[in-house]
Amino acid sequence: MKQPCINTLSSLIVAGTASFFSALAYSAPLIDVSVKVGQWQPDYSGELGVGVNTASIEELGFDDDSHNTFTLVFQHSLPIFPNVKIWHSDISTNANGTLVRNLQFDNITFSASEDVETKLDLTHTDFTLFYSPLSNWVQLDLGLTGRKFDAKGTITGSVSGTDTETFDDWVPMFYAGTRFDLPLTGLYADATLNTVGYDGNEVSDVTAALGYAIDFVAVDMIAQIGYRKFSFKLDEADNDIGIDLELDGLFFNLGFKF
Repeated sequence: MKQPCINTLSSLIVAGTASFFSALAYSAPLIDVSVKVGQWQPDYSGELGVGVNTASIEELGFDDDSHNTFTLVFQHSLPIFPNVKIWHSDISTNANGTLVRNLQFDNITFSASEDVETKLDLTHTDFTLFYSPLSNWVQLDLGLTGRKFDAKGTITGSVSGTDTETFDDWVPMFYAGTRFDLPLTGLYADATLNTVGYDGNEVSDVTAALGYAIDFVAVDMIAQIGYRKFSFKLDEADNDIGIDLELDGLFFNLGFKF
């Protein structure tokens, strides 16, 4: 299975963004900035296709994979302005399998017993604006997320040819988060939810994690281990597109806060 990596351009953008907020934080003492990089190792389940002409993820040959993530959170004590969270997930993988029944994907019907290669990319970036009505050893965050998908699915059959569909769009989502700090220990637990559903389509993203923060004077070093469940359902029967996927598994983050 191909392992995804962050390309050079993405790395430069991430580094530049982190440097900008770092400078901003040092110039404004009321600002807290946290940066985390991580790896998510989900299992895949679900199916692709329309109506009865579908194929399961197992049938298509998908297996577990590893994906890189990056998180930047910008928080302050000004009550009028929202806090900002940017969360990028680089999710791309491919698989090879043999169909056991017909699969309809856009304008092509792939036949049973046909060998197919499937390339799937669900890469996305969240831009979240949120407020923290409760913020002490227990924190509650509420806000809105705009999730920008740069998604693409390609199926190539040994007989039927190739079809590619893209989903390059913004999805508005409700955001909620909570955090519980265990005083005087550096240990904490947190959870987040991004979700929306409409017209048979649904996007849901849930995380739960345990973390440990070590105080180094001006900077806190952060380590996290957690679980993430991401569901993506796109039902566009008029366009002969159907995607119903679920990715879930452990993630690991390292970062700092200053």
